[in-house]
Amino acid sequence: MRTRATENLVVFVALTFAALVLCTADATALTVRGSLSYDGQPLASTFSPFSKLSVKARASSTETLYTGTISFAASTYEIPGLPEGIYDIYFLITNTTSREAPAWPLVGELWSRAVHRSVGPADPTVLDVPMFSTVHLVQPLDNAGIWPGGTHCPAGPALPNTFTLAWDPVPKAVRYEVAVERYSCSDFLAKEIIPTTGTSVEVHQQILSGERHSTLTVHAFGATGTNLAVMPWLSYQQGGSTGTFVHPASSPERQPGSTTGQHIAQVAHLAGVGSSFWVSDLTLANPTRDPIDATLYFTPRGANGLTAYREATVEVPARSSRTFSDVVATVFGTTGAGSIEVTSPSLVVSSRTFTTSSGGGTYGQGYPPVRFDPDKQINSSVLKSLVGGGVVKGAFRTNLTLCEVWGNFVGVRIELYDRFGNKIGQRDETVPTYGNIQINDIVSKLSGVATLTEGTVRVLATSGAGWVAGFLSIVDNTSDDPTTVNMEPRF
Repeated sequence: MRTRATENLVVFVALTFAALVLCTADATALTVRGSLSYDGQPLASTFSPFSKLSVKARASSTETLYTGTISFAASTYEIPGLPEGIYDIYFLITNTTSREAPAWPLVGELWSRAVHRSVGPADPTVLDVPMFSTVHLVQPLDNAGIWPGGTHCPAGPALPNTFTLAWDPVPKAVRYEVAVERYSCSDFLAKEIIPTTGTSVEVHQQILSGERHSTLTVHAFGATGTNLAVMPWLSYQQGGSTGTFVHPASSPERQPGSTTGQHIAQVAHLAGVGSSFWVSDLTLANPTRDPIDATLYFTPRGANGLTAYREATVEVPARSSRTFSDVVATVFGTTGAGSIEVTSPSLVVSSRTFTTSSGGGTYGQGYPPVRFDPDKQINSSVLKSLVGGGVVKGAFRTNLTLCEVWGNFVGVRIELYDRFGNKIGQRDETVPTYGNIQINDIVSKLSGVATLTEGTVRVLATSGAGWVAGFLSIVDNTSDDPTTVNMEPRF
């Protein structure tokens, strides 16, 4: 039988153990705190109160987020309950209640971060942090909205070679510096600093050989001489970035980064298997009330479309269409196979590649036009791969065509699977800038098997900054009659 003394002992031991656990937990729960300032002064001395004050610490070892509090009136913050370790600490002060740290800043917000900071073993850790005001550009475009263009070269909107960059005054700023960093599509070229005491400067583009785009950064300096400003996160028409990109509107050369071009992945003027001879017709329809002068680029198969292309300009009258028969030979004056880009987005583009039948007539296939679309092509920065089914070898053969549509090369890995999902072959290739490649009889080239009843091809982008579209061509070995199969991105 349990006695009262025994019961008391059990309670005493339990309480002692709980207290020990609590003390142990408290011993590892550390705090980081400090002041927040702007130009060396409390926040409230410059800004009115904001609706949302957010501070979070991210543990470098675990990626765990710990939430703290900010006192705007006192210009202080505190994050309790941190295990000892290394942290990145993010601060966001905004009038948008749905936003919180560790988001990148938008126009109209205050933001800062302290990177790779040690917390502990001494407690509390005191860390004073300066806050930064986001720069609101008002000319040549407003960066509070969607920033035109994309983040791939040439990035951002197309602007005149000389333009005015203007912004709203940054609170407490007495002078500014605009950094213009110039890039080719692959390398940094130079950095220019433009000082001013006003809120606008004149920017000149295309002053260096190979210059394709630039980033613009406005620094604002207060009475203490420290920078007060940060450029906001921009949502581009394609992608997003903390970089404010622009590029020249005109150039004497073909440029990468076409977001409006329409690409035909396969055109030809060459002999095929047996007695077949393949040619391509290109049809351009103009639905508008005005004539359109369209620039066409032909890139030979396997060539770099920025350096080894043929160019032609054609006119399509208002509300009419024009078919350019055997376009490779008649418009571009050459032979072989390759791809075509039609630069006008207003034209309706179609094509047919065909050969003459020994019994009379023709047979062939069409390749639909491809516009740059990250949801329909693959890039080395995304996890999707191009997938196409119905791959066969026997009575039919299967060819693979890949076409780059952005203006940068792409390294790809091509994988072949049988009908049971077993990988039976793979091969690495490079699709050149604005170029195209074709692998004929892909089953033989990748696996060497004599027959394949049904299989699947997957194409993964492994390197480069370009974007690739893909097509399969299923060809009847008796008649050489082909069928086009669009490959689609899938995870």
